[in-house]
Amino acid sequence: MAEVDQEQKTEEATPKRRDKAREEGRVTQSPDLVFAVLTLACAATLALSGSAVTAAFRDVLTGAIAMFRPELAGDVGPLARSVPVKVVSALLPLFVALFAAALVTALFQIGWHPVPSKLSPKFEKVVPNFDPSRFVSARSITEMGMSILKFVALAGIGTFFLKNDVLRLLEAADSATVAGRAFDLLLHLMFVLGLMMLAIGALDFVLKHRQLEKDLRMTKEEVKQEAKDAAGDPEIKARIRRRQREVAMQRMMDDVPKASVVITNPTHYAVALKYTAGQHAPKVVAKGADFIALKIRELAKAANVPLVENPPLARALYGSVEVGDEIPPTLYQAVAEVLAAIFRTKHKLGRPA
Repeated sequence: MAEVDQEQKTEEATPKRRDKAREEGRVTQSPDLVFAVLTLACAATLALSGSAVTAAFRDVLTGAIAMFRPELAGDVGPLARSVPVKVVSALLPLFVALFAAALVTALFQIGWHPVPSKLSPKFEKVVPNFDPSRFVSARSITEMGMSILKFVALAGIGTFFLKNDVLRLLEAADSATVAGRAFDLLLHLMFVLGLMMLAIGALDFVLKHRQLEKDLRMTKEEVKQEAKDAAGDPEIKARIRRRQREVAMQRMMDDVPKASVVITNPTHYAVALKYTAGQHAPKVVAKGADFIALKIRELAKAANVPLVENPPLARALYGSVEVGDEIPPTLYQAVAEVLAAIFRTKHKLGRPA
């Protein structure tokens, strides 16, 4: 079944799928690459730091050798007291270099993407699951084989490059010579090991990146479902739009009794206008056609809002002005004549305009 599912995953991972994987901590990262960069950074810092690290390293080795072979060293008391200070001051640049190298390597592999969920304690980490399927699988066997090959390759290549340095170290006759040659051997070992691990880590990173891309691939159905989820359920969206129209309609109907006049077609259109003293231009507070127009006329009659039949003006207002907007300048004259007639009528009847 898993093979069938994998064969069906023919589509590249979507950005949403990738973001979810990053949040779960599923990113491409190679411990071998990290180890290689840290080793090379350490070797480079030790080689470029000058005599401070070399002297501290030699003092530590000289003190250690003196503990086992007193005949090779004199009074080690002053040396023992000064070594800790020398070591701390000499290794401080090394710590800074290692921190910077680790940070740069992490940013290169996974970018800046903290995953707080990975910091939370998990019971299965304390009491691991000993399910045999987790330990015996094609991937675990492959990783074990790769680890063995890496160990054999490192041991063989390291022996080939470092055997002369080891022989020179064994030929040393005094502690200072031993310390110096041991330091050179350490640097040589770190550079050789770091370069080999860099090549292995780069290959490991590429292979893991390909495997992750393969694991994140999606079926056509998953892509369609994700697009559907992103767009939202059509039924829910339609229900929301319907409710929004109902609320807007109710708000519009509530404004009809406050209108100054309702201009009609007389039956097909109805547009309610409101104008108060000091207002820049009349505003459309409600409009509608057919059934809605009938409802507007009924509300206007119940509230004693004047109804004026003017088909051309009603059609022009209905087609060019949205609810809540002021009428355009091209309709000022026609609307002003209607309002003026209404105000004159109210004035004759003794009603407030």
